[in-house]
Amino acid sequence: MHFTDKYYFLNSQLFRIASTALYITSRAIMYSNRRCMFIIARNITTQPVRTIVSVNSCNVITENVGVKAGPDFKTFFRTHTPSELISPWHNIPLIDSGTKFSNEKVYNFVCEIPALTRAKMEIATKEQFNPMKQDLTKSGMLRDYHGPIFWNYGFLPQTWENPTCGIGGGDRYCGDNDPIDVVEVGGRIAEYNSISPVIVLGALGLIDGGEIDWKMIAINVNDDLVTKHHVTDIASLCQHSPY
Repeated sequence: MHFTDKYYFLNSQLFRIASTALYITSRAIMYSNRRCMFIIARNITTQPVRTIVSVNSCNVITENVGVKAGPDFKTFFRTHTPSELISPWHNIPLIDSGTKFSNEKVYNFVCEIPALTRAKMEIATKEQFNPMKQDLTKSGMLRDYHGPIFWNYGFLPQTWENPTCGIGGGDRYCGDNDPIDVVEVGGRIAEYNSISPVIVLGALGLIDGGEIDWKMIAINVNDDLVTKHHVTDIASLCQHSPY
């Protein structure tokens, strides 16, 4: 074999070896990346992220479990000491007795959907401990609003719209079997799953699918509209925030 032929043969063999090594290395890297991504995804899914919110000077821990913006994402509530799961609907008090505001009753408002967001988060009324999660469409897709809402939305704990008793005691327009909804119209953007002291300014009754669906119009007692402009009812709200 000629020297140049030997040189070419050697180079081709080296090229094949290098190509094989590169292929094996790339497959190993891909496998490693897949394994790392699996481990990261598994950790995100199984390890709860905890935050603490204050209710009547008592700490309540919220735990986010699952991948956020995923179908299995849920937020659970539990007591701080001892650490026990609770229902944000049944175990958080309706009245915030620790906050004083003139002669008005102050209520605890649990925020499901912060202002300027689109994900339709809601309390799971039929699940144990009533965690919060994103609503699903009939096709099983995550439900979003068409655009961001301009208020904080949530509910009043320990309230219930009776599905067996309609307006005036009749059987028409009965309740929807959910806690009473709250539209919090202050200038602050509440955090998801936060609990805030609010006063009720008014109420709006909607008919949805033949059921009455009450919306309490409320505002955080620490909002500038309350502390600086003394908004305490719908009339004063319209005066200082007409839009």
